[in-house]
Amino acid sequence: MSLFTSHRESRLWIWAGTAAIAVFASIPFAGSLVTLIEEPVATTLFVVGLLLILAGLAVFALRIRPGPEELAIALVIGAAYLLLFSRMSIPAERTHLVEYGVIAVLIRAALVERRSNGQFRHNASLVAVGAAMALGTVDELIQAFIPSRVFDWRDIGFNAGAALLAIIAVQALAWARKRRTGTTR
Repeated sequence: MSLFTSHRESRLWIWAGTAAIAVFASIPFAGSLVTLIEEPVATTLFVVGLLLILAGLAVFALRIRPGPEELAIALVIGAAYLLLFSRMSIPAERTHLVEYGVIAVLIRAALVERRSNGQFRHNASLVAVGAAMALGTVDELIQAFIPSRVFDWRDIGFNAGAALLAIIAVQALAWARKRRTGTTR
């Protein structure tokens, strides 16, 4: 019996694992990297990254041809993220929002694929948030042993919130898509 139910599920788990490994690999130097980059440069890099994400989402939207409800929900989600980003004064908080949101969404997508192939019976969204929370906790525990880093309970909560926010966004978009087409994913 294969570990994965499809090639797509395998790719999604690889992407989720790669994202988690990238986050963990950055732990030793992320703090010093943030302090090395001047604030205007850091903000510019963040905005460029955000624009690249938006461009990718636009290409995806053109491919799936979203309906008016999906577009409205996407705009509300985008506005909520922009509001959050604009209120965050610490650049590291912004990266956590993206990191653990992406990890949660990839885990959810892999579990949804697994469920569609009859091999998973649980709520993919809840399991994905729980898994991302566990990874965020491991992230903080690793930081407790790195001299230049600090364990912080608030970061665990922030990582969990980032995962939850991303999953709520995906669920809202899936709900709108199902209403329009009768299909999910």
